[in-house]
Amino acid sequence: MYLFKYLLYPLSIIYFFVTFLKNYLYEINILKSTSFDLPIIGIGNLSFGGTGKTPMSEYIIENFNKSFELAFLSRGYKRSTNGFILASENSTVEQIGDEPFQILKKFKNIKVGVDVDRSNGVKKLIKEFPKIDGIILDDVFQHRSIDLKLSILLTTFRKPFYTDHIAPVGTLRESSSESKRADIIIVTKCPVDLKEESKIKIAQKIKLKNNQDLFFSSIHYDDKLLGRDQIDIGQILQRKVLLITGIADSTQIVEHLKRKKIIFSHISFGDHHFYDRSDYERISNEFKNYLILTTEKDFYKISKLGLKNDIYYLRIKIKFLDSENRFKRIVERNLTN
Repeated sequence: MYLFKYLLYPLSIIYFFVTFLKNYLYEINILKSTSFDLPIIGIGNLSFGGTGKTPMSEYIIENFNKSFELAFLSRGYKRSTNGFILASENSTVEQIGDEPFQILKKFKNIKVGVDVDRSNGVKKLIKEFPKIDGIILDDVFQHRSIDLKLSILLTTFRKPFYTDHIAPVGTLRESSSESKRADIIIVTKCPVDLKEESKIKIAQKIKLKNNQDLFFSSIHYDDKLLGRDQIDIGQILQRKVLLITGIADSTQIVEHLKRKKIIFSHISFGDHHFYDRSDYERISNEFKNYLILTTEKDFYKISKLGLKNDIYYLRIKIKFLDSENRFKRIVERNLTN
């Protein structure tokens, strides 16, 4: 394993210099960011997925969509369409991607758009909805073509960016030093009982700038399982359970089910996996009488397979370990000004 990583170092060095050059060109204004007249909040990370960007987007929407008219813009990863798409009640998960589809289903009054070209997507949303108060951009930290009003950087407790390496040796998309561009850094997926001394050590290793705020959050799983109906998680203790995940990091959900004493089999697919006929046949043949448990974004895709199994998903929410009101005040201030 170590030999393999050693062989990858030349590629990581090349990747580092490419990203360094891009960022440097922005710093000296050869490459320029586009500014817009309304607040744009960007949520992103330095690594390749698994930090909890969608739950954080949902947290902001849930807490502010009653006071502000918001829009959500994503790339729509692995969608079947191209260009800008404005989501509607008739949009499918294939057309706009699994995470935008989840946002669309959960928040009926949110405007959802997808576009690889984030700047173009913002322009389209503003043209379509000139009275919106702000736009939330998903997975945008590396997309410097837009001048963000508030940049939120996520990193996980288990693998904070300062312990990681540039891809392909590690999972970073650019140098950890680029964390300096964030206004807020949130350490996600923390233990709920994280000690104060641990927070202090993490803050020291992150090396916060004077203009940066640091927060710590955890993942909370609802005890109610949602699907065609709603049941308590305790009701599946005696069932044969198949966990299906198509996410970047399934550690949290696996550990949660083990804590709940659920005995289960697990099929893990790649992030944003779209399920097909071969998946249907495998599940039907090997797990015919199993209850299927999955994530919310996977639920919408698995449900389309036509399986006869009972299918449920675990809904998750962000819980701040402390200073939640301070975080809300920062977001509200940036949406207001």
